[in-house]
Amino acid sequence: MRGTNDATTSSVILTHFRTRTDDNKWNQSGGGDMLTDESRLHNYFEIAGRGGRRRNATTLVKFSDIWSPNGHPSSPQQPSPLLPVAEQLIGALLKSCRKFEGTPRVIEHSIRSCRLIFRALGPQSRPLVGPVVEMMIETYPKHRHSSYLYMASVIVDEYGQLDEMRPGLLHMLDTLSRHTFPLLENGGAVNNPDTVDDLFRLAQRFTMRATTIFFTHTISQMLFIHAISNLRLDHPDASKSITKFILEILAQLAAAKKTNYSDDGVTRAQLIVDNQAQHITSTALWMALFMERTFPLLKSISFSRRERHAVFNHTRDLAKLFI
Repeated sequence: MRGTNDATTSSVILTHFRTRTDDNKWNQSGGGDMLTDESRLHNYFEIAGRGGRRRNATTLVKFSDIWSPNGHPSSPQQPSPLLPVAEQLIGALLKSCRKFEGTPRVIEHSIRSCRLIFRALGPQSRPLVGPVVEMMIETYPKHRHSSYLYMASVIVDEYGQLDEMRPGLLHMLDTLSRHTFPLLENGGAVNNPDTVDDLFRLAQRFTMRATTIFFTHTISQMLFIHAISNLRLDHPDASKSITKFILEILAQLAAAKKTNYSDDGVTRAQLIVDNQAQHITSTALWMALFMERTFPLLKSISFSRRERHAVFNHTRDLAKLFI
């Protein structure tokens, strides 16, 4: 019963996308004022995302409630009643991303909606992944919205373990990363902390979900080099994502050495770390010695008292990799 009601509500939401009067106007339900495309679309997301009211507009329930993963557990054995509506909504959201590709707030709302749909449907959202990935690959080189990087990390988290999905996801990572690197060079990371945070969250997801194929691709070395170069970045979230990415690689190498496991991914990862060993060791020691004075905010937010010397401990573990 809940699924039927939600599908009906979602159909009402979808109607807001489709009701057009001409090429430059959106018509509100029930008649009334006319708004420009951009304003109308933004107001739609404000209604759907916050459950608020607009004059002469239908009151809608929260979009996040409709697509709550906890409220709609899905499995391959039990098809979700929301899947047909989700397919139409994803199509409409992708059209909005292309039409308003240079408008950050519209992109942010659209991508957030896609993320909620993917999380809610779980494995059943797989047919919807391809069009979203294609849109991001097409649009990101022109407009580098960090929300695309976050969306990519969600997709990798959901589907990175599937062999048949990995080549396409790796192509997505390569495209997004190569167009992000220029933003991080010459101190640019300081001005783009959200981008840094989302990029290395995406990279970490790959090390966890598609380890071998990630390390055997040249983009892994480029990501690692940029991570080391920005390890001292004075921003809590961005620095935390960088550190997690590096420590995940070191932890996997240490685990492989402990169990005497080896494959192309392990060999390649070891070479990547070897090439940056001196830089990462000196930077880790610097952080361990001067974090108290230089990174008080990072320390208070990201590290507990027990974890303050984690960087130093991982430096010790790093040394073991070369013995």
